Amino acid sequence: MLRLKYLSATLGLFFTLSTFAGAVKILHFTVDISESYGEIFANYKENGDIDYYEWKLVHPQDPKDPGNSDTFTVKDIQNGTVFKKGLPKKFVKVWGENFSDHNGGELNIRVPKNILTGKHTFEKVLIDRLGDLWEVNHTSQDRVKRVHILVKKFLGVPIGVVDFKFIDNL
Repeated sequence: MLRLKYLSATLGLFFTLSTFAGAVKILHFTVDISESYGEIFANYKENGDIDYYEWKLVHPQDPKDPGNSDTFTVKDIQNGTVFKKGLPKKFVKVWGENFSDHNGGELNIRVPKNILTGKHTFEKVLIDRLGDLWEVNHTSQDRVKRVHILVKKFLGVPIGVVDFKFIDNL
């Protein structure tokens, strides 16, 4: 009986730690004007705290385009991380002064609403840790897995974000 309890505890610990091994996709985002999409992955430390994040942009409509990717840390979030730079402004900025690698916290997201006028729009999401699990939550939707972004065009050129649709499934 003792051997069975030991085996059960060992397997439980293994599966808990393996949950944190490697990158875990936490968010998938699409835009309404193309087939391009992005994904954000979390990489965890052995204790389940956040080690770092990685984002990837994929352009399936152009097989020759390798896409983009980069990593950012909790410290980057606290300092204000820019995901994508572009002309004439920095496109996406994410920050959370009180964000922590142990509990997560609130993230502010700024994107251009209209690059011609220099106006921006903002969203907030909450990254919550519930024991060994992490969730992305929004005021309109708990357990967000996907975000669909609606983009405004002017003369056929994208000029800003109209709206975000927060969806709970992949």
